[in-house]
Amino acid sequence: MMKVTFDSSSYIKKNHPDFYIKNKTITESLDGKVVNLFSASNEEICKLKDPKILVFKNDLKKVRQLLLLSFFAISLLSLLTVMRTWF
Repeated sequence: MMKVTFDSSSYIKKNHPDFYIKNKTITESLDGKVVNLFSASNEEICKLKDPKILVFKNDLKKVRQLLLLSFFAISLLSLLTVMRTWF
């Protein structure tokens, strides 16, 4: 997730400086500040006419869903393990 975030921020900083300034966060990366693509609307991203940014946003969304699913699965397994020891 961090690799996609850093790559997207570097790309946006180089190709869309106004969008970068508007959506940068306080988090630092090697190339500067990190851009929060989730704070920008899809309409705002479409105005840039750059499909690569939409790909970055979709990749981040998929990774975030995978992380939430993994967290839920680990929590469920730990709960089942604890319940098994009680019975």
